[in-house]
Amino acid sequence: MWGGSRFYFAFFGALAAWLPFLAVYFHHLGLSGPQIGLLSALQPAAGFLLAAPMASLADRRGWHLPMLSFCSVGMGLSMLLVMTARSFLVLLPVMALFAAFYSPIIPLADSTAAAMASRHRVGYGSMRLWGSLSYALMAAICGFLWLRFSYRAMFPTAAAIYLVLAWLSRGLEEVEREPRAARRIPWGEMIRNRTLVVLLASTFIVGAALGVDMTFTGIYMTHLGGGAELVGIMFGLSAMFELPAMRSSAPLVQRLGGRTTLLIAYACFATAYLGYAVSPLPWVMIGFSVFRGLGFGLFYATTVHLIHDLAPRAWGSTLQGIMNALAFGLAQLISRPAGGAIYDSLGPSATYLAAGLTVVLGAAVLGSAGWLSRTSYAEMTPQTTGD
Repeated sequence: MWGGSRFYFAFFGALAAWLPFLAVYFHHLGLSGPQIGLLSALQPAAGFLLAAPMASLADRRGWHLPMLSFCSVGMGLSMLLVMTARSFLVLLPVMALFAAFYSPIIPLADSTAAAMASRHRVGYGSMRLWGSLSYALMAAICGFLWLRFSYRAMFPTAAAIYLVLAWLSRGLEEVEREPRAARRIPWGEMIRNRTLVVLLASTFIVGAALGVDMTFTGIYMTHLGGGAELVGIMFGLSAMFELPAMRSSAPLVQRLGGRTTLLIAYACFATAYLGYAVSPLPWVMIGFSVFRGLGFGLFYATTVHLIHDLAPRAWGSTLQGIMNALAFGLAQLISRPAGGAIYDSLGPSATYLAAGLTVVLGAAVLGSAGWLSRTSYAEMTPQTTGD
């Protein structure tokens, strides 16, 4: 519990130091909306191309912890390179390098933590919520710090934390590798699992809306007149409300079923994005960010745990990588540049109206294509205990 919690605390603390402010920093450098969208699309592009193959390699070789450590060091060094880049043409290859190191971190960490949670009979959400707490605190604090100093200070700060993260990865437990992990990925078994296919499809659609959210929310806040401190408060408040949502995700699934829990999460997302679209003032937008935090907490903790339960034995990291490649890779590779085009041509309100309608589409797919019942969540858990 301690090993997983402190890893998430450090990882998302580093993420909060730069992610909420990166698009604003690019905007201050004079980059256009499509250029910001393209730079933001590098991470999902790398996720789509690299997350699943690297996670599969970790499953085959039992290299989860060495890869986590190596990629953490790579992210730290890449952050220092980003600090030195000042133009779009220089930022493009540097951000691509960072994205390559970043892409396997989440699926490797989530599969490792989910396996540890099953092995020791603790809640995955109880470990992951420490990441949301760290994100909330760091986003709020850094908003004031970067306003006082400069946005460039966020890069060495994040780099230092990523180097600490490499050391903290030693506190995790390596996922057990079985002989069958050396064979091919069981695509047929995955495709025949209707619950899994529906879950991945709806997650892909919602991931497209999240791509717009993560790229343009900070810029929209400054458009409404908010400064760096309000950007930090908004992201921090959103992350703070992820905590109760993540902690309550497992009890909700046991009581309501995975499908209903995810539909509640999607409803929170839609409320936040449609609220953003009509917000006249920065403080109104901050209020709607509460729904964003509740939605993400329920969505992410429930999705990761369901995928762990539904994954063929010894292929947990691979399936987490596929989910990340689809929802945080391909979907955002499409939505981030598209969001930039909508933002420049129709304005921020239209951008978030499109994001809200995208979430509604994801809810329709999940609601019409079959039930993610408590059976598919709870009754499969004993089969994966000890992974």
